This record gives sequence, structure tokens and C-alpha cells, in this order.
Amino acid sequence: MIEEIEKVVIECVKLLGEDIESDMYHNPDKDSVLYGPNGGLDSINLVTLIADLEMEIEDNFGKQVTIATERAMSQRISPFRTVRSISNYIQELINAQDQ
Repeated sequence: MIEEIEKVVIECVKLLGEDIESDMYHNPDKDSVLYGPNGGLDSINLVTLIADLEMEIEDNFGKQVTIATERAMSQRISPFRTVRSISNYIQELINAQDQ
């Protein structure tokens, strides 16, 4: 399932990159840095990405997830740093619902 989640995240990042006219996200991959040091998203762009991801996860997987939680914000290493880290975090949220 992680590959499918990563595809959704990459597509959302690419679309956001077009909206904000960022060459950094023209061709994102698993290791693309999103937020934090060397990331190209500011806090408003991150909120937009999270909202888009929540809608796409529901559309693609039939799961309602809340990505920006206190748990996410309190992690030592932010789940919002890279495409891979946010994908892994989304998978954790989905898995938690399935238990």
C-alpha cells in the first residue's frame, strides 16, 4: 500500500508545485524535501498540501485521516519533511484505523 500512498503524495506535491509555481516540485520523488530545512513549502503551503492529501486519501482509499494532529506536531522528526516521511505517516494512520 505504501507505493500507492506515495503516488498520491507525489501527485499532490506536483499539483501544489504548479499552483505555487515552484520548479522544486516539478518532478518530485520519494526523497523530495517538503518542509523544514531545505524544504520549499512554507506553513501555508504545507496546510494546503495536508488538506489536499486528506481529500485524496479518502477518495483513493476510502479512509478519513487527520494528518495534522498533535501527535504529528510533537514528533522529534517531523513527518512532513519529505514525500517518504509523510507517506509513511499516512500509512501508519490508515493502519491504525484498520486495527
